[in-house]
Amino acid sequence: TFITMGTRLSRPLQYSCHEIAHTWTPSCSAGALDVGASCLVQSLKIYSSVYLLSEAAKGKLPSLERITKIVRGIVQSSTFLSYNAFGFVWGHCFVRFLLGFSNFWTVAFLPGWLCSFLSILVERKGRRGQLATYVTNVASESLFNSLHKKGFVPKMKYGDIFLFSISTSILLYLYKKIPTTNEATFTIFRKIIGTGEGFNSEEDISPISSPSAPATTPEGEPSLVNILLHLKHPTCKHQHSCVIATAKSFMKPFIFGLCGRILLSLYRLIRKTRMDKTKQFSTITNLGLPLFLGSFGLISKASLCAARWGHGKDSPWHGAVAGFLGGLSISFYRNTSIALYSFWKSVEILVSFLHSKGSLPTIPLFTELLYATSTATLFHIATLEPHHLKKSYWTFLNQITGNKISEVNRVLIDYEYNTQASKLLAFKPAFKPDQISDRLLGLLPTLKCGI
Repeated sequence: TFITMGTRLSRPLQYSCHEIAHTWTPSCSAGALDVGASCLVQSLKIYSSVYLLSEAAKGKLPSLERITKIVRGIVQSSTFLSYNAFGFVWGHCFVRFLLGFSNFWTVAFLPGWLCSFLSILVERKGRRGQLATYVTNVASESLFNSLHKKGFVPKMKYGDIFLFSISTSILLYLYKKIPTTNEATFTIFRKIIGTGEGFNSEEDISPISSPSAPATTPEGEPSLVNILLHLKHPTCKHQHSCVIATAKSFMKPFIFGLCGRILLSLYRLIRKTRMDKTKQFSTITNLGLPLFLGSFGLISKASLCAARWGHGKDSPWHGAVAGFLGGLSISFYRNTSIALYSFWKSVEILVSFLHSKGSLPTIPLFTELLYATSTATLFHIATLEPHHLKKSYWTFLNQITGNKISEVNRVLIDYEYNTQASKLLAFKPAFKPDQISDRLLGLLPTLKCGI
Protein backbone atom coordinates (compact mmCIF):
# COMPACT_ATOMS: atom_id res chain seq x y z
CA THR A 1 0.00 0.00 0.00
CA PHE A 2 0.97 3.67 -0.30
CA ILE A 3 1.14 4.01 3.49
CA THR A 4 3.55 1.09 3.80
CA MET A 5 5.62 2.44 0.90
CA GLY A 6 5.71 5.93 2.42
CA THR A 7 6.81 4.56 5.79
CA ARG A 8 9.58 2.52 4.18
CA LEU A 9 10.87 5.39 2.05
CA SER A 10 10.93 7.86 4.94
CA ARG A 11 12.95 5.49 7.15
CA PRO A 12 16.19 7.21 8.24
CA LEU A 13 19.53 5.97 6.93
CA GLN A 14 22.16 5.98 9.64
CA TYR A 15 25.10 6.28 7.25
CA SER A 16 27.57 9.11 6.72
CA CYS A 17 27.53 11.22 3.54
CA HIS A 18 30.88 9.61 2.65
CA GLU A 19 29.25 6.18 2.73
CA ILE A 20 26.37 7.25 0.46
CA ALA A 21 27.31 10.28 -1.65
CA HIS A 22 30.98 11.28 -2.03
CA THR A 23 32.38 7.74 -1.78
CA TRP A 24 35.72 8.73 -3.38
CA THR A 25 36.74 10.91 -0.42
CA PRO A 26 35.74 11.11 3.26
CA SER A 27 35.93 14.92 3.19
CA CYS A 28 32.66 16.76 2.46
CA SER A 29 34.40 19.93 1.27
CA ALA A 30 36.81 17.99 -0.94
CA GLY A 31 33.94 16.00 -2.45
CA ALA A 32 31.96 19.14 -3.28
CA LEU A 33 35.03 20.91 -4.67
CA ASP A 34 35.94 17.90 -6.84
CA VAL A 35 32.54 17.98 -8.52
CA GLY A 36 32.42 21.79 -8.72
CA ALA A 37 35.89 22.07 -10.27
CA SER A 38 35.16 19.37 -12.84
CA CYS A 39 31.90 21.07 -13.75
CA LEU A 40 33.60 24.48 -14.05
CA VAL A 41 36.08 23.16 -16.61
CA GLN A 42 33.37 21.44 -18.65
CA SER A 43 31.03 24.44 -18.35
CA LEU A 44 33.64 26.78 -19.78
CA LYS A 45 34.02 24.44 -22.77
CA ILE A 46 30.27 24.07 -23.29
CA TYR A 47 29.28 27.71 -22.90
CA SER A 48 32.25 28.98 -24.89
CA SER A 49 31.04 26.88 -27.82
CA VAL A 50 27.40 27.95 -27.36
CA TYR A 51 28.10 31.68 -27.09
CA LEU A 52 30.71 31.77 -29.87
CA LEU A 53 28.58 29.76 -32.32
CA SER A 54 25.61 31.96 -31.53
CA GLU A 55 27.70 35.05 -32.25
CA ALA A 56 29.17 33.55 -35.42
CA ALA A 57 25.65 32.84 -36.72
CA LYS A 58 25.01 36.61 -36.81
CA GLY A 59 27.61 36.89 -39.58
CA LYS A 60 29.30 40.08 -38.45
CA LEU A 61 32.48 40.96 -36.59
CA PRO A 62 31.71 41.74 -32.92
CA SER A 63 32.85 45.00 -31.34
CA LEU A 64 35.10 45.18 -28.29
CA GLU A 65 32.06 45.92 -26.14
CA ARG A 66 30.26 42.89 -27.55
CA ILE A 67 33.29 40.64 -26.94
CA THR A 68 33.40 41.80 -23.33
CA LYS A 69 29.70 40.99 -22.97
CA ILE A 70 30.23 37.51 -24.47
CA VAL A 71 33.10 36.75 -22.07
CA ARG A 72 31.00 37.92 -19.12
CA GLY A 73 28.13 35.71 -20.31
CA ILE A 74 30.38 32.66 -20.58
CA VAL A 75 31.81 33.21 -17.09
CA GLN A 76 28.39 33.86 -15.56
CA SER A 77 26.75 30.79 -17.13
CA SER A 78 29.72 28.58 -16.22
CA THR A 79 29.60 29.85 -12.63
CA PHE A 80 25.89 29.06 -12.45
CA LEU A 81 26.28 25.48 -13.67
CA SER A 82 29.37 24.66 -11.59
CA TYR A 83 27.71 26.15 -8.48
CA ASN A 84 24.71 23.91 -9.15
CA ALA A 85 26.96 20.83 -9.27
CA PHE A 86 29.06 21.89 -6.28
CA GLY A 87 25.91 22.72 -4.31
CA PHE A 88 24.37 19.31 -4.88
CA VAL A 89 27.14 17.52 -2.99
CA TRP A 90 27.42 20.31 -0.43
CA GLY A 91 23.63 20.32 0.01
CA HIS A 92 23.53 16.58 0.72
CA CYS A 93 26.16 16.94 3.44
CA PHE A 94 24.53 20.08 4.86
CA VAL A 95 21.04 18.55 5.09
CA ARG A 96 22.42 15.40 6.69
CA PHE A 97 24.35 17.53 9.19
CA LEU A 98 21.17 19.40 10.17
CA LEU A 99 18.96 16.31 10.45
CA GLY A 100 21.56 13.82 11.68
CA PHE A 101 20.46 11.26 9.07
CA SER A 102 19.45 10.81 5.42
CA ASN A 103 16.34 9.27 3.94
CA PHE A 104 14.75 8.67 0.55
CA TRP A 105 13.83 12.33 0.12
CA THR A 106 16.95 13.95 1.52
CA VAL A 107 19.48 11.83 -0.37
CA ALA A 108 18.97 13.84 -3.56
CA PHE A 109 15.68 15.75 -3.92
CA LEU A 110 15.96 18.22 -1.02
CA PRO A 111 19.65 19.10 -1.51
CA GLY A 112 19.04 19.20 -5.27
CA TRP A 113 16.22 21.70 -4.78
CA LEU A 114 18.23 23.95 -2.46
CA CYS A 115 21.31 24.12 -4.69
CA SER A 116 19.26 24.57 -7.87
CA PHE A 117 17.24 27.46 -6.44
CA LEU A 118 20.37 29.25 -5.24
CA SER A 119 22.35 28.61 -8.41
CA ILE A 120 19.70 29.82 -10.87
CA LEU A 121 19.88 33.21 -9.13
CA VAL A 122 23.48 33.44 -10.39
CA GLU A 123 22.42 33.07 -14.04
CA ARG A 124 21.20 36.15 -15.90
CA LYS A 125 17.43 36.61 -15.96
CA GLY A 126 17.18 36.39 -19.74
CA ARG A 127 18.28 32.74 -19.71
CA ARG A 128 16.33 31.52 -16.69
CA GLY A 129 13.12 30.89 -18.61
CA GLN A 130 14.91 28.85 -21.28
CA LEU A 131 16.69 26.76 -18.66
CA ALA A 132 13.46 26.20 -16.70
CA THR A 133 11.65 25.03 -19.85
CA TYR A 134 14.49 22.68 -20.81
CA VAL A 135 14.88 20.95 -17.43
CA THR A 136 11.10 20.73 -17.00
CA ASN A 137 10.93 18.98 -20.36
CA VAL A 138 13.62 16.43 -19.42
CA ALA A 139 12.26 15.99 -15.88
CA SER A 140 8.68 15.36 -17.05
CA GLU A 141 9.85 12.72 -19.52
CA SER A 142 12.01 11.00 -16.90
CA LEU A 143 9.26 11.16 -14.29
CA PHE A 144 6.74 9.73 -16.74
CA ASN A 145 9.11 6.85 -17.56
CA SER A 146 9.51 6.12 -13.86
CA LEU A 147 5.78 6.21 -13.09
CA HIS A 148 4.93 4.18 -16.19
CA LYS A 149 7.42 1.42 -15.34
CA LYS A 150 5.90 1.25 -11.86
CA GLY A 151 2.41 0.89 -13.33
CA PHE A 152 1.09 4.19 -11.95
CA VAL A 153 0.32 5.77 -15.34
CA PRO A 154 -0.62 4.13 -18.66
CA LYS A 155 1.15 4.85 -21.91
CA MET A 156 -1.07 6.30 -24.65
CA LYS A 157 -0.39 4.84 -28.09
CA TYR A 158 -0.66 8.21 -29.85
CA GLY A 159 -0.04 10.44 -26.84
CA ASP A 160 3.05 12.10 -28.35
CA ILE A 161 1.17 13.01 -31.56
CA PHE A 162 -1.78 14.46 -29.65
CA LEU A 163 0.51 16.40 -27.30
CA PHE A 164 2.50 17.88 -30.18
CA SER A 165 -0.69 18.84 -32.04
CA ILE A 166 -2.07 20.64 -28.98
CA SER A 167 1.27 22.42 -28.57
CA THR A 168 1.52 23.62 -32.18
CA SER A 169 -2.13 24.67 -32.04
CA ILE A 170 -1.38 26.98 -29.10
CA LEU A 171 1.88 28.23 -30.62
CA LEU A 172 0.45 29.03 -34.05
CA TYR A 173 -2.53 30.79 -32.45
CA LEU A 174 -0.15 32.95 -30.42
CA TYR A 175 2.04 33.52 -33.49
CA LYS A 176 -0.93 35.19 -35.17
CA LYS A 177 -2.11 36.89 -31.96
CA ILE A 178 1.01 38.49 -30.48
CA PRO A 179 2.19 41.69 -32.26
CA THR A 180 5.94 41.49 -31.70
CA THR A 181 8.15 38.86 -30.15
CA ASN A 182 11.75 37.64 -30.32
CA GLU A 183 10.70 34.11 -29.37
CA ALA A 184 12.84 31.58 -31.28
CA THR A 185 9.83 29.29 -31.82
CA PHE A 186 8.10 32.00 -33.84
CA THR A 187 11.26 32.46 -35.90
CA ILE A 188 10.81 28.83 -36.99
CA PHE A 189 7.23 29.59 -38.04
CA ARG A 190 8.45 32.58 -40.06
CA LYS A 191 10.89 30.33 -41.91
CA ILE A 192 8.33 27.57 -42.59
CA ILE A 193 5.00 29.33 -43.31
CA GLY A 194 6.17 32.90 -43.84
CA THR A 195 6.18 36.22 -42.02
CA GLY A 196 2.80 37.13 -43.51
CA GLU A 197 1.07 34.56 -41.32
CA GLY A 198 2.10 36.41 -38.17
CA PHE A 199 0.19 39.13 -36.35
CA ASN A 200 -2.04 41.31 -38.50
CA SER A 201 -3.77 44.53 -37.45
CA GLU A 202 -7.56 44.76 -37.28
CA GLU A 203 -7.63 46.43 -40.69
CA ASP A 204 -5.68 43.54 -42.18
CA ILE A 205 -7.97 40.83 -40.84
CA SER A 206 -11.29 42.52 -41.60
CA PRO A 207 -13.67 40.72 -43.97
CA ILE A 208 -13.57 41.51 -47.67
CA SER A 209 -16.06 44.07 -48.86
CA SER A 210 -18.26 41.55 -50.62
CA PRO A 211 -18.60 37.82 -50.01
CA SER A 212 -18.58 37.29 -53.73
CA ALA A 213 -15.56 39.50 -54.43
CA PRO A 214 -13.31 37.82 -56.98
CA ALA A 215 -9.95 36.40 -55.96
CA THR A 216 -6.78 38.10 -57.14
CA THR A 217 -6.06 36.97 -60.72
CA PRO A 218 -4.67 38.64 -63.84
CA GLU A 219 -7.15 40.16 -66.20
CA GLY A 220 -8.85 37.76 -68.53
CA GLU A 221 -10.62 34.46 -68.29
CA PRO A 222 -9.59 32.27 -65.32
CA SER A 223 -7.60 29.22 -66.35
CA LEU A 224 -5.91 26.35 -64.61
CA VAL A 225 -2.55 28.09 -65.05
CA ASN A 226 -3.91 31.32 -63.55
CA ILE A 227 -5.40 29.39 -60.63
CA LEU A 228 -2.11 27.64 -59.93
CA LEU A 229 0.11 30.68 -60.44
CA HIS A 230 -1.98 33.65 -59.31
CA LEU A 231 -5.14 32.71 -57.43
CA LYS A 232 -5.09 33.79 -53.80
CA HIS A 233 -7.52 35.22 -51.29
CA PRO A 234 -7.48 39.03 -50.84
CA THR A 235 -6.46 38.63 -47.17
CA CYS A 236 -3.56 36.30 -47.98
CA LYS A 237 -0.23 38.08 -47.41
CA HIS A 238 1.98 35.75 -49.45
CA GLN A 239 3.34 37.06 -52.75
CA HIS A 240 2.29 34.22 -55.04
CA SER A 241 -0.81 32.06 -55.32
CA CYS A 242 -2.03 29.89 -52.46
CA VAL A 243 -0.89 26.78 -54.32
CA ILE A 244 2.65 28.08 -54.84
CA ALA A 245 2.86 29.41 -51.27
CA THR A 246 1.75 26.03 -49.93
CA ALA A 247 4.29 24.21 -52.12
CA LYS A 248 7.07 26.52 -50.88
CA SER A 249 6.04 25.85 -47.29
CA PHE A 250 6.61 22.17 -48.02
CA MET A 251 9.80 22.33 -50.07
CA LYS A 252 11.89 24.69 -47.91
CA PRO A 253 11.60 22.76 -44.62
CA PHE A 254 11.74 19.42 -46.48
CA ILE A 255 15.07 20.30 -48.11
CA PHE A 256 16.40 21.73 -44.85
CA GLY A 257 15.40 18.54 -42.98
CA LEU A 258 16.89 16.35 -45.71
CA CYS A 259 20.23 18.17 -45.61
CA GLY A 260 20.28 18.02 -41.82
CA ARG A 261 19.47 14.32 -41.88
CA ILE A 262 22.25 13.56 -44.38
CA LEU A 263 24.85 15.55 -42.43
CA LEU A 264 23.85 13.92 -39.14
CA SER A 265 23.95 10.45 -40.71
CA LEU A 266 27.36 11.08 -42.25
CA TYR A 267 28.69 12.24 -38.89
CA ARG A 268 27.41 9.05 -37.25
CA LEU A 269 28.87 6.91 -40.03
CA ILE A 270 32.29 8.49 -39.57
CA ARG A 271 32.17 7.52 -35.90
CA LYS A 272 30.92 4.00 -36.70
CA THR A 273 32.93 2.92 -39.70
CA ARG A 274 32.16 -0.78 -39.25
CA MET A 275 28.40 -0.36 -39.71
CA ASP A 276 26.78 -2.66 -42.29
CA LYS A 277 26.60 -0.99 -45.74
CA THR A 278 22.88 -1.70 -46.10
CA LYS A 279 22.24 -0.08 -42.73
CA GLN A 280 24.43 2.86 -43.75
CA PHE A 281 22.31 3.48 -46.85
CA SER A 282 19.00 3.14 -44.99
CA THR A 283 20.24 5.55 -42.33
CA ILE A 284 21.13 8.23 -44.88
CA THR A 285 17.91 7.81 -46.92
CA ASN A 286 15.54 7.86 -43.93
CA LEU A 287 13.02 10.56 -44.82
CA GLY A 288 11.20 10.75 -41.49
CA LEU A 289 12.62 14.13 -40.41
CA PRO A 290 12.28 15.94 -43.78
CA LEU A 291 8.75 14.58 -44.25
CA PHE A 292 7.82 15.74 -40.76
CA LEU A 293 9.09 19.29 -41.37
CA GLY A 294 7.77 19.49 -44.92
CA SER A 295 4.32 18.13 -44.18
CA PHE A 296 4.00 20.45 -41.18
CA GLY A 297 4.57 23.44 -43.47
CA LEU A 298 2.29 22.00 -46.15
CA ILE A 299 -0.66 21.20 -43.88
CA SER A 300 -0.37 24.39 -41.83
CA LYS A 301 -0.14 26.71 -44.84
CA ALA A 302 -2.90 24.93 -46.75
CA SER A 303 -5.17 25.03 -43.70
CA LEU A 304 -4.58 28.76 -43.17
CA CYS A 305 -5.34 29.58 -46.80
CA ALA A 306 -8.40 27.31 -46.80
CA ALA A 307 -9.67 28.98 -43.61
CA ARG A 308 -9.40 32.43 -45.22
CA TRP A 309 -11.28 31.22 -48.28
CA GLY A 310 -14.00 29.68 -46.16
CA HIS A 311 -14.28 32.41 -43.51
CA GLY A 312 -13.72 35.43 -45.73
CA LYS A 313 -11.11 36.94 -43.40
CA ASP A 314 -8.01 36.13 -41.38
CA SER A 315 -8.13 35.23 -37.70
CA PRO A 316 -5.77 33.96 -34.97
CA TRP A 317 -8.18 31.07 -34.46
CA HIS A 318 -7.29 29.87 -37.94
CA GLY A 319 -3.79 29.40 -36.51
CA ALA A 320 -5.14 27.18 -33.73
CA VAL A 321 -6.86 24.87 -36.24
CA ALA A 322 -3.94 24.89 -38.70
CA GLY A 323 -1.45 24.25 -35.89
CA PHE A 324 -3.38 21.24 -34.63
CA LEU A 325 -3.69 19.72 -38.11
CA GLY A 326 -0.05 20.50 -38.91
CA GLY A 327 1.02 18.88 -35.64
CA LEU A 328 -0.21 15.53 -36.93
CA SER A 329 2.83 15.55 -39.22
CA ILE A 330 4.99 14.34 -36.32
CA SER A 331 3.62 10.91 -37.24
CA PHE A 332 6.49 10.76 -39.74
CA TYR A 333 9.10 11.38 -37.03
CA ARG A 334 7.67 10.37 -33.68
CA ASN A 335 9.80 11.78 -30.90
CA THR A 336 8.65 12.14 -27.30
CA SER A 337 11.32 14.72 -26.49
CA ILE A 338 10.17 17.02 -29.31
CA ALA A 339 6.52 16.65 -28.27
CA LEU A 340 7.26 17.39 -24.61
CA TYR A 341 9.54 20.33 -25.35
CA SER A 342 6.93 21.84 -27.68
CA PHE A 343 4.29 21.39 -24.98
CA TRP A 344 6.28 23.12 -22.25
CA LYS A 345 7.36 25.86 -24.65
CA SER A 346 3.73 26.51 -25.59
CA VAL A 347 2.80 26.65 -21.89
CA GLU A 348 5.65 29.09 -21.24
CA ILE A 349 4.62 31.47 -24.05
CA LEU A 350 0.89 31.15 -23.23
CA VAL A 351 1.47 31.98 -19.56
CA SER A 352 3.62 34.96 -20.55
CA PHE A 353 0.91 36.17 -22.94
CA LEU A 354 -1.90 35.80 -20.38
CA HIS A 355 0.24 37.52 -17.78
CA SER A 356 0.87 40.47 -20.11
CA LYS A 357 -2.90 40.78 -20.61
CA GLY A 358 -3.51 40.77 -16.85
CA SER A 359 -5.39 37.45 -17.00
CA LEU A 360 -2.91 35.71 -14.69
CA PRO A 361 -1.44 37.06 -11.45
CA THR A 362 2.29 37.49 -10.96
CA ILE A 363 3.88 34.68 -8.94
CA PRO A 364 7.17 35.91 -7.44
CA LEU A 365 10.18 33.79 -8.45
CA PHE A 366 7.96 31.38 -10.42
CA THR A 367 10.64 30.64 -13.03
CA GLU A 368 13.28 30.05 -10.35
CA LEU A 369 10.95 27.77 -8.36
CA LEU A 370 10.08 25.80 -11.48
CA TYR A 371 13.75 25.37 -12.36
CA ALA A 372 14.61 24.26 -8.80
CA THR A 373 11.76 21.71 -8.64
CA SER A 374 12.46 20.24 -12.09
CA THR A 375 16.23 20.04 -11.54
CA ALA A 376 15.71 18.48 -8.09
CA THR A 377 13.51 15.85 -9.75
CA LEU A 378 16.30 15.10 -12.23
CA PHE A 379 18.88 14.84 -9.43
CA HIS A 380 16.55 12.52 -7.53
CA ILE A 381 15.99 10.23 -10.52
CA ALA A 382 19.69 10.35 -11.47
CA THR A 383 20.62 9.19 -7.97
CA LEU A 384 17.90 6.62 -7.30
CA GLU A 385 16.67 5.54 -10.76
CA PRO A 386 19.25 6.56 -13.39
CA HIS A 387 17.91 3.93 -15.80
CA HIS A 388 14.81 6.14 -16.25
CA LEU A 389 16.85 9.14 -17.43
CA LYS A 390 17.43 9.94 -21.08
CA LYS A 391 20.74 8.41 -22.12
CA SER A 392 22.00 11.75 -23.42
CA TYR A 393 21.23 13.50 -20.12
CA TRP A 394 22.90 10.75 -18.09
CA THR A 395 25.98 11.13 -20.31
CA PHE A 396 25.87 14.90 -19.77
CA LEU A 397 25.75 14.49 -15.97
CA ASN A 398 28.76 12.18 -16.05
CA GLN A 399 30.63 14.59 -18.31
CA ILE A 400 30.20 17.65 -16.12
CA THR A 401 30.82 15.82 -12.81
CA GLY A 402 33.89 13.89 -13.98
CA ASN A 403 31.87 10.64 -13.60
CA LYS A 404 31.37 11.38 -9.90
CA ILE A 405 27.59 11.03 -10.31
CA SER A 406 28.28 7.36 -11.12
CA GLU A 407 30.20 6.86 -7.87
CA VAL A 408 27.19 7.28 -5.59
CA ASN A 409 26.72 4.16 -3.45
CA ARG A 410 23.58 2.97 -5.24
CA VAL A 411 24.19 -0.61 -4.09
CA LEU A 412 23.61 0.55 -0.51
CA ILE A 413 20.53 2.56 -1.52
CA ASP A 414 19.15 -0.53 -3.25
CA TYR A 415 19.71 -2.58 -0.12
CA GLU A 416 17.79 -0.08 2.02
CA TYR A 417 15.00 1.02 -0.34
CA ASN A 418 14.94 -1.51 -3.20
CA THR A 419 14.63 1.21 -5.85
CA GLN A 420 16.74 -0.56 -8.50
CA ALA A 421 19.19 2.34 -8.20
CA SER A 422 22.07 0.09 -9.27
CA LYS A 423 20.24 -1.40 -12.28
CA LEU A 424 22.09 0.84 -14.75
CA LEU A 425 25.40 1.01 -12.89
CA ALA A 426 26.30 -1.22 -9.92
CA PHE A 427 29.31 0.80 -8.78
CA LYS A 428 30.87 -0.74 -5.64
CA PRO A 429 33.10 1.73 -3.81
CA ALA A 430 36.19 0.63 -1.90
CA PHE A 431 36.26 2.04 1.66
CA LYS A 432 38.91 2.21 4.34
CA PRO A 433 37.72 0.40 7.51
CA ASP A 434 38.64 3.31 9.79
CA GLN A 435 36.55 5.77 7.73
CA ILE A 436 33.17 4.01 7.78
CA SER A 437 30.62 3.01 10.41
CA ASP A 438 30.42 -0.44 12.00
CA ARG A 439 26.99 -0.88 10.42
CA LEU A 440 28.32 -0.46 6.88
CA LEU A 441 31.44 -2.46 7.72
CA GLY A 442 29.21 -5.40 8.61
CA LEU A 443 27.22 -5.01 5.37
CA LEU A 444 30.22 -4.96 3.03
CA PRO A 445 30.23 -8.74 2.43
CA THR A 446 26.51 -8.61 1.63
CA LEU A 447 26.93 -5.61 -0.66
CA LYS A 448 30.09 -7.14 -2.15
CA CYS A 449 31.98 -3.87 -1.70
CA GLY A 450 35.74 -3.81 -1.22
CA ILE A 451 37.97 -2.44 1.56
